[in-house]
Amino acid sequence: MTTQAEAECRHGNWAFDETFRHQYVILPADQRGPKDWKSRKFGDWRLCHCPDLPVCTLTLSDRSTAGVVLGHAIDPEGMMLDAKHILPVNARDPEAMQKAEDYLAQLAGRYVILLTVGKTARVYPDPVCGMGPVYNPVTRRVGTSTLLVLDREVRDNPDVPAADVAEGGARYLFGHTADADTRRARSNHYLDLDDFTEHRHWPKEDMCFESTISEFGDIKAEITERLGRNIGALSGRYPTALPITGGMDSRLLFAAAQDCLNQINQFYVYHTNWANSIDTEIALEIAWATCLPLRVISAEAQPVQRTFKPWQMRHLIAKSRLRGGLEPLAIDRGSIRAVALIPQDHLLLRGNVAEMTRALRWHPSVFDDPDNTVFGLDRVDIRKETAKRYDFWTSCYHDWKVTLPQQALPRIYDFLHMELWLPHTHSLGYIREGLHFMINPFNDRRLIHLTSMVPPAVRKRGTLVNDIVAARVPEISDIHYRQDRVRAANKAKAAVSE
Repeated sequence: MTTQAEAECRHGNWAFDETFRHQYVILPADQRGPKDWKSRKFGDWRLCHCPDLPVCTLTLSDRSTAGVVLGHAIDPEGMMLDAKHILPVNARDPEAMQKAEDYLAQLAGRYVILLTVGKTARVYPDPVCGMGPVYNPVTRRVGTSTLLVLDREVRDNPDVPAADVAEGGARYLFGHTADADTRRARSNHYLDLDDFTEHRHWPKEDMCFESTISEFGDIKAEITERLGRNIGALSGRYPTALPITGGMDSRLLFAAAQDCLNQINQFYVYHTNWANSIDTEIALEIAWATCLPLRVISAEAQPVQRTFKPWQMRHLIAKSRLRGGLEPLAIDRGSIRAVALIPQDHLLLRGNVAEMTRALRWHPSVFDDPDNTVFGLDRVDIRKETAKRYDFWTSCYHDWKVTLPQQALPRIYDFLHMELWLPHTHSLGYIREGLHFMINPFNDRRLIHLTSMVPPAVRKRGTLVNDIVAARVPEISDIHYRQDRVRAANKAKAAVSE
């Protein structure tokens, strides 16, 4: 049975393995997968994946196979998973599945897990669904992107019509995709392949999300150590590139990576428009202060100008749209050209999950108000004034909220960012990227838990990130962030206009 992804590639005369690089599909064992992809059976299921996608075979203590991890993952001890990994789980233990799940929840990186213990088969995404999956109960397929789980053309989603999305009255959120039968898996849930139902597995009911002032120092130290360890594991095994910008997330990664800077192959910033011209200015100051070998990729430079002829850019964007399941695609041609100049074998380190360290989805008005549905929906760009079917989205929000443990509700807007926003935005952007493998070293449930323990008010002031930067790279503590310079520039313009 041919996938719609293959059909679209034939129609566009594009190489399938290049168009759907780093992707996978899980389908019933009696079905064949895409031609030239690697294929392997696990009981009633067949896993097919791009040959360039790293695969780690999981085994139990008796060496019986327990599934695979696809992508790049770091184990609880801070080591990259190799081609094989033995889980600390006894095959004869009646709680083997639960213990395997608890262990694998501690992985960091960008990955998806097919776990098969006994007759049970489940799919576990990473904390923000960086490798998907999407799934289709009709075709009984699970994959990185929508077209891989379809055997027909995309059928418009009646709950979230494409016309509403195009007009700005709706977004694909809460698991919805452009296709009527296909859903994006929920973050921190597993997908049971027996009946294609989803079940929350994290956070646990007994987890605490509060902390005292006396614990703040230990939390900062553990975040710094663990994030640095994750970056060190990735850069110690693979060529890596780290962006240096004017934002807090980039500076946090740079600060945490101080012990492994010599392992990172490239530090870069690209200058393609006015907004990132400020990034370039700040990155140069950081490089000067720390003697960092920074590469500035300018839109005016000849290599950038020569990257992709017009027809090549059109094809690249069209293929990116296919990888993203035909969902709307924000296009920045300058950034596409710039990133294309980084070698394709490099992992691109990103900082999106680290946005939690500055309480991105919070506002002072809701620090003590976890029950504000209107605010919560506003944080994911669903507003009463513009959204179509607002009652539908309100119902979706409540259905999601009731899955959270009671102890997690005071940090609901952190979970909103991780579980509702990122899987449909930045994670989908990672999936659309076909030239490089993007990865977030902060995508780690322990780091997420530690961060959420810090009161949102403290994070919103920038205290958490500023303290880590001051402790690790004091020479750049006085270099202002992008938002500070933009604010100062706007204030100066306003003064002149008066």
